[in-house]
Amino acid sequence: MEKICPRCGESSKTRQFVGTFCAACVPIDIKCPPRVKTEACPRCGKKQGDISELALKSCKGTYENARYDVEKGEAIFLVRVGHDLVEVRKPVSVEVQDHICDNCGKAAGGYFEAIIQLRGDPGKITSMAVKVEKLIQRKSFIARFIEQKEGLDFYIGDKKAAEKVVDMIGEPFIRSEKLGGMKEGKRVYRSTFCIRL
Repeated sequence: MEKICPRCGESSKTRQFVGTFCAACVPIDIKCPPRVKTEACPRCGKKQGDISELALKSCKGTYENARYDVEKGEAIFLVRVGHDLVEVRKPVSVEVQDHICDNCGKAAGGYFEAIIQLRGDPGKITSMAVKVEKLIQRKSFIARFIEQKEGLDFYIGDKKAAEKVVDMIGEPFIRSEKLGGMKEGKRVYRSTFCIRL
């Protein structure tokens, strides 16, 4: 027997029904904001979080399962109503705004805490430079690199990241410290790691 929803007038031939109402009109307490804002760095593409996760976390209510349709901008919930599982769709658009991340901001300003120097055989320096670049970009950023007569200098944003990379490389190195300035009344030192290849 065909049912007509008293709220929207839809037929049971085209929509799922739960009792008297269609699935879209049955009273279900799930609330979602129409718009969620997040930020992404236009330089490196780093986002504040996964778009789907952000959309679903912004919604409140009780449901069995949930997913987010990025193309349609809809949060889709499976809600148990009595013995039935009802699909509930809520419009939630995720607005991504450009915002330079800390690392890219520091890199643009030439900020660095350590230098990794590669010295020795030119062929070995070239292959090691590729390895250093990949390892650093996973942990920090390269503010700049300079070609010297003796080899290459990488200016690294984070000292601890530079330490880890040098340890991972496993080649002999010499470490030196130089005063880089003052921060909150304390002396800040920059580390230089000279790797001989």
